[in-house]
Amino acid sequence: MIRSDYRSLRPTSAGGETCVARPRPPSGTPLRAVNEKPKYEGNLWAEGMKELIHEIKQAAPEMRFSGVISIFRDDSVVFSRAFGYRDVKEKLNNTTSTRFGIASGTKLLTALGIGVLIDQGVISLGTTMREIDHDYTGFVSEQAMILQLLTHTSRIYDYYDEEIEQDYDYFAVEIPWSALETPSDYYPLFKGKAMKYPPGEILLLQRRICFPGAVDRETDRQALQGICA
Repeated sequence: MIRSDYRSLRPTSAGGETCVARPRPPSGTPLRAVNEKPKYEGNLWAEGMKELIHEIKQAAPEMRFSGVISIFRDDSVVFSRAFGYRDVKEKLNNTTSTRFGIASGTKLLTALGIGVLIDQGVISLGTTMREIDHDYTGFVSEQAMILQLLTHTSRIYDYYDEEIEQDYDYFAVEIPWSALETPSDYYPLFKGKAMKYPPGEILLLQRRICFPGAVDRETDRQALQGICA
C-alpha cells in the first residue's frame, strides 16, 4: 500500500506553508530508484493517490492547518486545496493563489537590494535617514544609518514589540494584514510613533555575547563605533 508523508505537516496561523506530497515507492524498491520516474503506473498509483488525497482532506482541518497543499505529477496538478485563513481577524479564507508573507525571510532580499544601490553609488552604508527622506522622523532617528538599519541597531520603532506582545498567533495591527501588500502600505504603522532608544544601542543579547566585558552603555557605544568604523 502506498502511504504518504502528510503527517509531517504542522499547523500554522501566521502565514502558511506548502507541501508537495509524493507517494512512497513500493516496499523493496532500490534506493537508487527512489528519485527515478516511478514504474508502478496504472491503478496502483491512482488508488494510492486517491487515499492520500482523502487523508489530506481529513487531517488538514483536524490539525487546523493554514496554507495550501498541492500535489504535482510531472507538470500536471493532481491536487491543490487551500485551508484556513490568510487573515484570521478578518476571516478571509486562503486560496490556492494566496501569496503568503514570509516575514523575516525578506531580510536577505532587502540587503541584496540595498547592496545593488550601494554598488551603483546611489547610497552608502553611512547614508542617514535624514538624507533619504525628511519625513522619516520620530519613529527612527534622522541620524540612523543604513548600516544600522541592516544590523538591527537603528532602534527604529517596532510595531511588534516582543516585550509587550506575547501572543503572535492573534496579534493584529490597525490595518488588516491582507491590505499590507507593499512596503509603502506599512508606513502608516510607523508614522507618528516614537523610537525606543537612540540608534547604536546594542541589544542585551549582543552585549552579553559579543562584548562580555562591556559594563555600561557608553562602553557598548564605543564597541559598536569600532565595528562601524
